[in-house]
Amino acid sequence: MRTLLAGLASVCLALALSSCQSVLADPLTAGDGIAPTSLTLVLQATDNAAKPYVEATVEDDVQRTLTTGGQVAIISAEGRPVVVASGVRVDARAEKSDADILEEAITLRNGVMETIAAITPTSPGLDMVRTLELAASTVAGAHPVIVVVAPGLSDTGTYNLTKEGMSQSQPAQLVAQHADNQVPKFAGAVVRWWWLGQGRGDQQPLSQEQMAAIGGYYEALSTRGGGSLALEGGV
Repeated sequence: MRTLLAGLASVCLALALSSCQSVLADPLTAGDGIAPTSLTLVLQATDNAAKPYVEATVEDDVQRTLTTGGQVAIISAEGRPVVVASGVRVDARAEKSDADILEEAITLRNGVMETIAAITPTSPGLDMVRTLELAASTVAGAHPVIVVVAPGLSDTGTYNLTKEGMSQSQPAQLVAQHADNQVPKFAGAVVRWWWLGQGRGDQQPLSQEQMAAIGGYYEALSTRGGGSLALEGGV
């Protein structure tokens, strides 16, 4: 992935601090303490991102989602994002005791963690909007949650931070210019994002103004797509 400093250098001149709000909840919920009906995990494993992993609280909530009848999906964030797994859930075709459900949920959770650790990109770059579109396509039920663990510094697609002039627009104005088919359909999902803007490798640290601009864009995108954004650790 190309270093994005050139594309982002003018952000602090063009943008005031975003009004992006951080809505934190622990344990992971879809609101009002409700367990997610679906939990989609989005991991970025590109050169400028940390090794794919999720926080321990998210790992616990994978199990909680499975135990309460929800489903889990995994997305690899990259230039051409990939659905690594979908529809992971406890088999509901036969009656099970609570102990049996818990045992199966633990086994499935362990498999999810192993799958996450093994994610390797199959395409160059990062198209974060397309990744979020793919994640949104996996949500189900009344209380979906999407967990994103990614710097999110997109260098291709609708939100290309290396494109000249991209960083010159206010986030809300930029999202307002998107055609409807360029906006993920979040269907009420809460998007909880870890490590937004926290690049690795040759990516230099971003300023607070740059981080706020990027966060503001994804907040506006989530809102327009019928979801909400909660910024977590690493911001």
